[in-house]
Amino acid sequence: MFKPLMESPHEDFPSMCTALLLGIKAFVPSNDPEGFLLFTKFLCGIDVNIAKLDVYGRMMYRFQDFIHTHILNSPFWRVVFKPILNFNMWFAVFVCERFTSTISALHFGRR
Repeated sequence: MFKPLMESPHEDFPSMCTALLLGIKAFVPSNDPEGFLLFTKFLCGIDVNIAKLDVYGRMMYRFQDFIHTHILNSPFWRVVFKPILNFNMWFAVFVCERFTSTISALHFGRR
């Protein structure tokens, strides 16, 4: 279901995707929208070219790839890192639910 729409997205998809990922950047500052989108395409089985990304985007793409390819596929490292990654996800959701206005004010400013 995902792959056909990722291969030929709607004309407004890039702007909507960028707006969503930049909004998330307030809560996850290390997120790179272009790198995240290319990694999502990679997960869908679409060939990606990371050469067009900047250095930080390539680094974040390779970091996500390393986590999925090596860390979460190793029986030993999975036991070590999966609770840490799950806690980080839980903590991000907790902070977003409880402190949305504070984080938004710090990131976007008050008006």
